[in-house]
Amino acid sequence: MASVAKKEEIMVSPVQMNILLRVNRYDCLTNEQVQDIFHWKSYRHAAERMQILSELGLLERKKLPNEDLGGATWLYKIGEQGRTALRRNDPLIDIPRFNMGADKLVISTQWWHTVYATDVLIRAHLWQEETEGFRIARMETERALQRRSASFPKAPFAKSTTEKVIPDGFLEIHDLIKKDKYCFCLEVETGSHEMADIRDKVRNLVSFYDNGYERAFGVDFVVFLFIAMGIKKRSIPAEKHRTMMLTTIAETLREIRREDMANSFYVTSGKPRDMALFTQPIWYTPVVTNESYEPHLLFA
Repeated sequence: MASVAKKEEIMVSPVQMNILLRVNRYDCLTNEQVQDIFHWKSYRHAAERMQILSELGLLERKKLPNEDLGGATWLYKIGEQGRTALRRNDPLIDIPRFNMGADKLVISTQWWHTVYATDVLIRAHLWQEETEGFRIARMETERALQRRSASFPKAPFAKSTTEKVIPDGFLEIHDLIKKDKYCFCLEVETGSHEMADIRDKVRNLVSFYDNGYERAFGVDFVVFLFIAMGIKKRSIPAEKHRTMMLTTIAETLREIRREDMANSFYVTSGKPRDMALFTQPIWYTPVVTNESYEPHLLFA
């Protein structure tokens, strides 16, 4: 009886293993994000490395069409050979399974939202590398939160009866010097939502904080971080989008008589790839009194 040929084991270099570990950490990454993570000066260098890993079956990739200028960006996730290599490196590692759509080559532009949310999480880790006294104790990506959707309540203010209140990302950061802890739920606003939708989102987040947040994350303190990226279909720049959102959040909190939650909402027009999110006073808190808007640091 003929023996079944054993699939040849792929030898993985330390650099390649580090790339696989980062892709697994964030669920999926673009060439540009990998370049940022490893501080490589050349985009081409990152693209060539990722292409090799894809050709070896260590990664899977699909084209993510650009929203404006045509062309496409490659989005990578762990491939079957990559799963084998990661488990050989660490038998206990968690490697989530998920698909990027039925099409074998191209994925929906909706995945840009995932990319933007991941950009913020990457920036947090890069900031931590350069900053003494802070530690990221916990991070969850958009996809990770969606995988445990059973932990989150249904949205009471939604068009769909099945919609749940699930943030776009989560960070728990510890200040080791001051002995403080910060928890952030990320909300990336790409401009697809009208202000009426933002009103409902604020109501849902307040309801979530009151009923379900502590059960979902195991802590009872949070700041909801909104990143306003502009509304392209109406030619509204990010700065104006930020102002519109601040006004809408403030009005909504007054309407539902939850002005006490104002300091739990921060809004910025900073870009998801901007380190200033963690280092500069570019965040604003909705004003529920007659005070003026003043920018502040994330760790205010």
